[in-house]
Order: sequence, then C-alpha cells, then structure tokens
Amino acid sequence: QVQHTLTMADEVGDTRLDRQLQLQATRVDFWPGLADISCPTLVVAAREDALCPVAKHEDMHGKIPGSRLVILENCGHLSPIERPGELLNLWG
Repeated sequence: QVQHTLTMADEVGDTRLDRQLQLQATRVDFWPGLADISCPTLVVAAREDALCPVAKHEDMHGKIPGSRLVILENCGHLSPIERPGELLNLWG
C-alpha cells in the first residue's frame, strides 16, 4: 500500500499537488454545522491515522446527532486504499 500511495502521488504531479494543498489551506470550517446534520451519518476513523486521530472523529461523532462511529484497527490515513472491502461492508 505504501508503494501504491507513492506511485499515485508521483502521477498527480506538482501542479495538482499544489492546487490540493492550496484548497486544504483555504477550506471552510465544517465543525459549527455538524449539529445540524439530520441524515444517517457514518463516521469512520482509523486507529493508526496520524493526520486525523481517533479523538477528532470521536468529537465529530459526538456533535452529529444519531451518528455511528466505526474505528478501523490496524489502519492508517488512507483507509479506502488500505481497507476498501471493510469500508464497503460498513455501508451494507
């Protein structure tokens, strides 16, 4: 998975990476609106995610009424690449 991720990053190229980083730096803060979510919501955290720790997902889950929190063990930040089947089964 590490090699797959590195290959994807290389294929994106510098221009797209710069655009992505710029978007990340200017994105809107979604936290104030979490309490207004009224649809079924699944919050997925990965235990070994160093960029978005489980505690942040627990906070998010606590702010979204009726949400469900799932924590993937032995998984990092790129859970769709690391555990695609497990994520797919969560929706079933």
